[in-house]
Parts: sequence; structure tokens; C-alpha cells
Amino acid sequence: MIAKLFWFFVSTIFYTYLGYPYWWRCSRVCAPTGVGQFYSEKTGLSPSVTLLIAAYNEEEVISRKLRNSLLIDYPSDKLQILVAADGSDDRTAHIVETYYDHGIELSYNRPRDGKMSAINRAITKARGDIVVFSDANNFYEPETIRELIKEFRDPSVGAVTGTKTISNAMGCWGIRGMYWKYESFIRRQETRLGNCTGVVGEVLAVRRELYEPPPDYIINDDFYMAVNLIRRGYRVVYAPQARSIERISPSVKDEVTRRTRIIAGRYQALAHAGQWMP
Repeated sequence: MIAKLFWFFVSTIFYTYLGYPYWWRCSRVCAPTGVGQFYSEKTGLSPSVTLLIAAYNEEEVISRKLRNSLLIDYPSDKLQILVAADGSDDRTAHIVETYYDHGIELSYNRPRDGKMSAINRAITKARGDIVVFSDANNFYEPETIRELIKEFRDPSVGAVTGTKTISNAMGCWGIRGMYWKYESFIRRQETRLGNCTGVVGEVLAVRRELYEPPPDYIINDDFYMAVNLIRRGYRVVYAPQARSIERISPSVKDEVTRRTRIIAGRYQALAHAGQWMP
């Protein structure tokens, strides 16, 4: 009996990392596509977009993030750049204010009530038909937003996620770069059949009219938004050419903190599976 249990659990590990992606790869079913109301390659029509940047005590990187955002290849009259900096007690809010002349906007509330609360407050100021969620420590390639928007040609698409690329992923940290390539492969295969079940929170576009504010206690807000849209009958797809670049964690301690939050969010999702899952 013990031997059977042992091999059963070993087989679930192999299925998770090899069997699951291989099953998707072998499937040849393709999801149907349509023509949406916002974007047309023939006419060049583009939706208005709000780039919503969550930034809590990010004085070391926020200026670089804003300069990167200003270089995005998208019509300036259609792109709103909005920073949610609630609770920041360093120079983050002040630095954002120095970019007012460039059209960058700030949502700031002094008390800190968590990232989700800051996002929910800021999104009331969003004017774009599409809201692109981002963090302060990741940087977009110039065409990223255009690549995200293309997928909204299909009116059944409620959200689009892009590719996370790890820069300077060398040595023992190189495994993170390999992991994200593996994740990208799975998302590409899942999208072919209709929906990807995981998204990258720092490069995630959502139709504003479909956004439902997650509760403030949610840890993995990107996952919650994705499954909520799928449960409501909308598609969540992957745009591989929409690339976001992020540096590796500066220390093991930072990586442990990051992973702890993600794993806690996974347990939270399991505990609420009956309410959240499609």
C-alpha cells in the first residue's frame, strides 16, 4: 500500500511538470476568433488605454519606470499613465509629481491599506477603455501595449497577459529565467484552446467595463481577476510579444519574501475555490 501511494504521488509530480504541458501541446483544437469593437489593423483604430502602475515606496526605481512608460509606442492622446502610490512614506509620490508636465497622473492616499485597496482607489480615475496593470520594478518594451491591445479584436476576450522576461538571470538565479520560459510555453498552449489559467500581474490588460474590484484582502489579485473573468464567460489569453522585463531579486531574502507572498496567495485561492473558480 505504501509503495502504491509513493508511486501515485511521484506520478502526480511528473504529470504536473511534464504531462500537463505535453497534453496541451498535443491538442490541435483552436479557439475561434472574432473582430472586436476597439482595434482594427485595417483602419488603425485604437482604444484609449490607462497604464496603472502600483508603486509603494519605490523611490529607487519609479523615475526609471516613468521614463520607460513615456517611451511606449502608443498614441499619447490615447494613453493615460496613472501611478497608485498609496501609503508611500518615501519620495515616491514627490518624484511622480515632478512628471506632471509629461502628463503622468498620481493617485495618493497617505494611509496604507494594501496594494489592492490602492489599485481600487486609482482605477476610479482611469479613463481608458483598457486598463493595463503594471508594477514599478518592471519595464516594457516599446511595442508591449500595442501587442496586448491586438488581442482585444476578439470581443470574447476580457483580459490579455504578456511575457515576463528576467534580465541578468545568471548562475543559480538562472532557474527563474528558465521557469518563466516554461510558464510561457504553457500559456501559449492553453490560449490555443481558449483560456490561459495563469497571468502575469505586471503585464495584464483588462477591459475597464469588465473590471470588478477584488476584495482588499486578496493576495494574488491578478489570479483573482483572471478566474473571475473566466467564470463570467470571458476569455483570458496570452500575447507572447507583449514583453515585460524585470531584474532578478537582489538577494535571497527578497526572493523568499516574494515567493512567500505568492504561495500564501495560492493557499488562499484553494480555500476560496468554491467561490472563485469557474
